Amino acid sequence: MASSADPDASAKSATPTARSAGVVIIGNEVLSGKVAEQNAAFFITRLREIGIRLREMAFVEDDRAAIGAVVRRMSERYDIVCTTGGIGPTHDDITIESIAAGFGVPVVESAELAAAIAATLGPRMHPGHLRMARIPEGAVPLPTGGRIAWPLLRFGNVWIFPGVPWLVRAKFDDLARHLGQGPTTWLGALVLEAEEADICERLDALVARHPDTEIGSYPAWGAGRWSVRLTVEGPAEPAVHAAWSDLRGAFAASLTSEEPVQPVPGAAPEAAAVGQGD
Repeated sequence: MASSADPDASAKSATPTARSAGVVIIGNEVLSGKVAEQNAAFFITRLREIGIRLREMAFVEDDRAAIGAVVRRMSERYDIVCTTGGIGPTHDDITIESIAAGFGVPVVESAELAAAIAATLGPRMHPGHLRMARIPEGAVPLPTGGRIAWPLLRFGNVWIFPGVPWLVRAKFDDLARHLGQGPTTWLGALVLEAEEADICERLDALVARHPDTEIGSYPAWGAGRWSVRLTVEGPAEPAVHAAWSDLRGAFAASLTSEEPVQPVPGAAPEAAAVGQGD
C-alpha cells in the first residue's frame, strides 16, 4: 500500500474509476435464432466509447421470474443496467412487468406516455396501444431527441430499451447524453511472432509488475505460423505507457508490429471527467 510519502500515491488516488454496467438481452426470438442478435456487440462498443466498463452480459428468455431476478441482481451489483426487448404491446412483451415484479413494485400507466401515444396516433389509437404506456411504479420517462421523439425509460439505475436494433442505436445517444463521458481508457498493442506457451512465463512477470493496467494476450494462426497480440490498457496514461514500453522491450526479438498508446476510439481525453448525468 502506498504511504503518504509515495510520490505516486496522489496520482493513483486521482485516477478516475470507470462506472460499471450490465446488459440484459431479452427474448425467446434471440435465443432460438429466429432473429439475428445485433444489440450485444453494439452495447459492448458504445459503452466502452463513453467510458463505462461492461462487466456482464446476460441473455434471458421470456420468463418473468428469470428476467426480474437477473435485472435485480445486476442493479445491485453495477452502476448501470441496460435491458433490451420485450416492451411492445403483445403477449410476449413482458419486460416491464418482469422488472416491476423483480423489484416488488406494481405496474402503472404513465400519463405522460399515454398522452404521447395519443398525440402521435390521434384517431388511429386503440386500447392495445396503451399497453406501451405501462411502466414499473417509480420509473421515469426521459425526453429523447433526434428522429425518435419517444422517451427513454429509466427505473433507478436500470435503462429499459426496445429490442429493435435501429431503435436501440437511436436511443443510445440519449443514454450517453444523460450519463456523460466517463474516464478515458488508454490502449496500446504489440503483435509478436510467437506462441503463447513461449512467452507465458515472461508475460506473467510483466503482468505482476504492472498491476494498475490490464494486459491481454490473444493468439492467432495465419500464413502457416502463430502470432500473439498483446494489449495493455487502463485509465491512467502514464501507467499504460510504462507497461507498453516494458512489454515492447521484453519481446523486441519477436515483435512484428505495434500500436502506440492512444485513447480508445470514440473516447476524447478532454472529456475524461465522469459525469453522473440525471
